[in-house]
Amino acid sequence: MNFRTKLLITLIPIAVIAVGSIAIISSMSGAENIIRIQKYSMEILVDKTMNELSSWISARKRDAVIFSKNSVFIAACKGNQIDKARDQLKYFHEISPFYEAMFIADPEGKIFVDSIDGKAEGIDISKLPEYQINASKAKAGELWVGSVGRSPASGRPVSLITAPVKDNGNIIGIIGIPIELNVFSQNSIASIKLGKTGYLFMADENGTLLAHPDKNLILNLNLNTLDFGKVFMTQKNGVLEYFWKGDDKICVFRSTKDRNWLVAATITKNEFLASVNKIKYISAVVGVFALAFIIISVLISTGKAFAIIRKTVDALNLGSSEIEQAANEVSNSSQELAEGASRQAAALEETSATLEELSAYSREAASLTDGAEELMNKNVAKTAHSLKALKELTYDMGRIEEDSSEIGSVTKTIDEIAFQTNLLALNAAVEAARAGNAGAGFAVVADEVRNLALKAGNAARDSQELLEGMRNRIITGAKALRKMSSDFGAIVESATIMGEKTVSITSASKEQSISIQQVSKASLEIDEITQVMAANAEESAAASEQLLAQAKSIHQLVINLSSITGTTIKKDGKWGSFINKIIKEKINEYKG
Repeated sequence: MNFRTKLLITLIPIAVIAVGSIAIISSMSGAENIIRIQKYSMEILVDKTMNELSSWISARKRDAVIFSKNSVFIAACKGNQIDKARDQLKYFHEISPFYEAMFIADPEGKIFVDSIDGKAEGIDISKLPEYQINASKAKAGELWVGSVGRSPASGRPVSLITAPVKDNGNIIGIIGIPIELNVFSQNSIASIKLGKTGYLFMADENGTLLAHPDKNLILNLNLNTLDFGKVFMTQKNGVLEYFWKGDDKICVFRSTKDRNWLVAATITKNEFLASVNKIKYISAVVGVFALAFIIISVLISTGKAFAIIRKTVDALNLGSSEIEQAANEVSNSSQELAEGASRQAAALEETSATLEELSAYSREAASLTDGAEELMNKNVAKTAHSLKALKELTYDMGRIEEDSSEIGSVTKTIDEIAFQTNLLALNAAVEAARAGNAGAGFAVVADEVRNLALKAGNAARDSQELLEGMRNRIITGAKALRKMSSDFGAIVESATIMGEKTVSITSASKEQSISIQQVSKASLEIDEITQVMAANAEESAAASEQLLAQAKSIHQLVINLSSITGTTIKKDGKWGSFINKIIKEKINEYKG
């Protein structure tokens, strides 16, 4: 399991938990707000209805006071202008549809004129239980609104408003106005709808329904006969959930201050919570889409980041593999060069011994000088050839030195890429911070990418330091080869001198002994040079071993990074094979 998979396994559950928590919290908060707003709206509607009821009754009370001061009605109470009073009662009744009737009674409560063609004339309201209090209050000189009862004339719910008619402070009659509560109910209660299932209803202080969409319940149902109705009448104000006719309902109810009548707004619980359920559904859908967006964003962003890391790993792997292969070849070639120099030194020692023997056989050497001259000429040619090969090898080492500089620049480029990746990660973190809570998961991903970019930059800088050490060793090897080239130049010069001496031996055999001594001396110098070459070759081999170790260390770092990112290491040894080919050619030329 690579690092990206582990990262996704970690981030996706966190995103699910975070988005789920946000969706749940937001839906719960939204549900609470909606419930509170709906309850508040129902409370406002109930309060509005109560205010309208109070205003409506107050207006009817003012009407009663105004009528009690009407001069015609006062005259009628004195027994005058009865017909005119009847006409005015009819007129006021016609223009006031909320009056069931209008009448004038004597101080004892007996009606003597009405607006309904005498149908109520002769009725004594003091004899009717529901209106006795009106009669007594009128006798006491008080304006009074009676309890709601069933009208004897129409059977509809009415409330009798009575006002005393006075003349010079004396009560001479009673003005009575039975007000139709159905009118108020139709205009202010029955016409109000709460959604599809909600409605308003009203009950008097005794619990009798005065207004309800189901007219069959008006005056026929008392709330005190129901369990939830008892709560209404006892609690007076509040919110109640109850069950009615197969539905769970929620009700907001209030009681008027002046008459203690109950006004309530009710709605089925399903409709009341419909908006809440819709909010929960929307929150769930938004949460799913947000989660999908976050997961896709994480997959895309991590994919891009890991693609950059894979390219970096591939580049580092290619460079480290080639450097390791080239260092291995340089090490092997340096060892072969050291062995060749050692063998050459041994051969020169044998040559010195042979020259000493030749000193004793100078006469015999004279006959062989022609052959020695030819051999020396060949030796000079081979030495010159070796010098040429060594110079070419020195030139190739210079090229390797230049290539190592270019590798350093590539590593710097990798470091710059890591720096740019870090900047991109920082920008992503800033954008996630702007997104607020929805972008929190994304901020964590940006931070991890930035950390990986920092690690890649550190690895690139470590590689730069290793490559710099390798370059310094290559420079040292190049200097050693240049010194070897200079020494080979001296060898060529010495071989040339040997040739000249051999020619002198050929021309003057008498000086053969001296020439042999000079040749012996020259061979000793060659031996010293060869020893130096062998030492330099051994140093070059040691440096190559160190270079090989550093290359293996770099390669191991690449393997570790590849295991983290899940990148498959690709081997491409073209560059290393090219270096290997050049070195082998030069070694073979040197051996030849």
